Amino acid sequence: IYELLKQYETIGKRKMNVEEIKEMLDIKDKYSLYANLKQRVIIKAQMDLEAFTDIKFTFEEIKRGKSVEEIVFYIFKNADVIDK
Repeated sequence: IYELLKQYETIGKRKMNVEEIKEMLDIKDKYSLYANLKQRVIIKAQMDLEAFTDIKFTFEEIKRGKSVEEIVFYIFKNADVIDK
């Protein structure tokens, strides 16, 4: 996740399809439920990046009907880690 978001740090956001994320992370056979992907991968990455790296992010889910199809990541500099 860090590498995928770091590429777009200067732009400030990145929009990705959920299936595209799974493919890039090589986990397309895992996490058939979006809720599991969100909890175990996206939220975990969000906490880890904020604690240990120079970037942090928030995200917005874009739904088609009831299912989440895309995620927009909003990328920010992490001043807390940079200062340390």
